[in-house]
Amino acid sequence: MVTLSSNLSLTEFLQLPETKPASEYIEQKIYQKPMPQGKHNRSVMIFQPNQLPEVKYNNDKLTVLNVLGDWQITPADIFNWLKIK
Repeated sequence: MVTLSSNLSLTEFLQLPETKPASEYIEQKIYQKPMPQGKHNRSVMIFQPNQLPEVKYNNDKLTVLNVLGDWQITPADIFNWLKIK
């Protein structure tokens, strides 16, 4: 990250115009966030009863699941299902 200036108050930072790439205020200093590098893609995890989840990518045709009912899935559950340690 590149430091743009130092010792500004939060109020002064909030009055500055937006920048591209975006800037962050951390411990009275302004840092410019780096531009994203590489290709961005969207992946979707599919959950089916009694089966391991599978990952689908942007170019696959998917149906949308808006509701998971009363499920509460944690990242630990996903890693366990995928057997990632």
